[in-house]
This record gives sequence, C-alpha cells and structure tokens, in this order.
Amino acid sequence: MIVRVPWQPGGSAQWTGRVLVSVTDFEMHGRHEQASAIRDGLRLRRSWHRMPGAVGLWLWWMAPGLRSGSVSVWKSADDLRAFVRWAPHVEIMRRNRDTGHLRGSVSWDLETFEAPSVWSAASELIRSPGPHASNA
Repeated sequence: MIVRVPWQPGGSAQWTGRVLVSVTDFEMHGRHEQASAIRDGLRLRRSWHRMPGAVGLWLWWMAPGLRSGSVSVWKSADDLRAFVRWAPHVEIMRRNRDTGHLRGSVSWDLETFEAPSVWSAASELIRSPGPHASNA
C-alpha cells in the first residue's frame, strides 16, 4: 500500500503552463534509515511553499516495505535542477547516501498539471516491480 502525504503547493502553485513531473523511488537498508529519510523529506516539505519553480509535491512510502520517495511537479527542468543543487537538498542526499539506494527516477513533461492524472501515473510507476531510470 502506498501511503501518501497530502499535496503541498510550491512557490509556483498557481502556474498553469507546461510542467515537468518527477518521480523518485528510494529503497532503504532498514526501518531506522527509512524513518530518518522520511523525516528529512517532511522537513524539506515545510519550505516547499517558498520553493521557486515548484508547483507542488507529494511524499510517499510503501507500507509495509522500505521504499519511499516523492512526486514533484515543476515549471521546468531548470527549476528541478536548481532544487537538486539547493544546499539543504544536497546535505540530505550526502547524509543519506549510504543508507539505501535509488531504485529509479523518472520524469515527463505535460501540457498542464492535473493532480488526479499525475498521481495515477506516478502510483503505477511506484507499484511496478522493477527499477526506473528514464525520462518518459
């Protein structure tokens, strides 16, 4: 079962143009590592309303299981890259680099953002058995 944290609007929540959707999927080595990663994600989420270029975000984890990740929506690939380089994100990734592995990361462009259809597509990817590493 996928446990999903409610939608968190980003700094560009009112954006109505093309968007980039990004789905990340991490698998942790143990429950302690997973709990730590989820706490880190929730901390980042608190500042999401100020994140430039971010339309919004869902955090998720599998119950039972050791997988967790995010579904984020961005105005552009440049905005996503800026987030990946953002110091608090870099620090979290550095701190957690030995606690698990990235099962996959997938992104795709859409003409407009519609939350139900984005979550439906993302949850299908999350439920699929294999790793993902591509841009759809």
